[in-house]
Amino acid sequence: MSNTLIAVLKGDDKRLVITEDRDLYTVPTDLSSNSREFNIDYNLSEDEWYAINRFSEQEYCAHIEHMLSTIGYIDKKEVSRIEFCVTEQGDFLLFQRVTPSTILKKKGVLFDFLSDTHSARIIENDGMLVLSSLPDAIYSKDEDVLYFKELRRLTSIFRGIDILYNEATDEEVGQFFDLDLVVISDQFNIGKINKRNRRKITGTLERISAFRDQEIARLYDYAANYGISVFDSKQNKFVVSSNKDLGEFLDVVNQRYYTTEIDHTEYKALAVESITAPHPKNR
Repeated sequence: MSNTLIAVLKGDDKRLVITEDRDLYTVPTDLSSNSREFNIDYNLSEDEWYAINRFSEQEYCAHIEHMLSTIGYIDKKEVSRIEFCVTEQGDFLLFQRVTPSTILKKKGVLFDFLSDTHSARIIENDGMLVLSSLPDAIYSKDEDVLYFKELRRLTSIFRGIDILYNEATDEEVGQFFDLDLVVISDQFNIGKINKRNRRKITGTLERISAFRDQEIARLYDYAANYGISVFDSKQNKFVVSSNKDLGEFLDVVNQRYYTTEIDHTEYKALAVESITAPHPKNR
C-alpha cells in the first residue's frame, strides 16, 4: 500500500510531496490501550498519548479528509511556506508540525553506505524536510480518535483546538482576584499571569465557589499543615505576588499536597487522574 505525504502551506494551499511504498512514520500498535482522554492536569508517562474521541465531530477538526486534496507537486520556492505535513498511511492520518528547524539548509557530507563503493559526497541542502520518527498527531479513521503528545504542537494544524486549554478570561481572573481568601500584591496584576495559571483558574474558581464555610476553614488548616509559604495564618489569607505564589495557591485549592498512608511521606502531585469508581476503604 502506498503512503502519501502532503504539505499544507500558509494560506491553506496543499501540495503533494512524495508517494512511497514504505511507511514514513512509526505508528505505535498500542495506541488505544495506552492513551488517556486529554486532561490538562494529567502529565503523560513516556509511552502514553492523549486522546480526543469522536474527533470528526469537534469544531476544530476542520474536515481533515479535505487536507488530502492537493494541487500539483510542491515547488522549491514553496518549501519555506510549509506549516505542517499530513501523511495518509494505511488507516491513519499522521500530522507533523513544520518549523524553520525542521527544514535544513546546510552544506554537508552524504554517506552512501548502501552502495558497493561506500562513497560519500558533498551536498548543498537547499530545503530538506526532516521527518520525525513519531508524528505530532495520529488520527485513527476507524476509531475516529486523535492521539497526540503535546497540545501546543497542534495549534497551527487544527485551528481552535487551543479551546481545550480553557484559559480564564480577564473577567474570570477578576473574580478570582476578588475572592475573600486571597490578597493580591500591588506589583502583580492580570496582565502578568502566565498561560499555565490561566488554564487552571477557571476550574479552580468553580471548585472554590462550591465550597461551604466549613470547607474554606478546612482549606486554611490544609495549607497550614503543609506549611504552604503563601498562606498567612495570622490573616487567614493567601498572599499572591507572583506566578509562583499563584501556582502554589491553585495547588492548595486543588488539593495537590498529600501524605502517603503507609510511610507518611509528604508529596505534591504533579499529575492527577480521577478515580471514578474507588475501592471502598476498610475502616
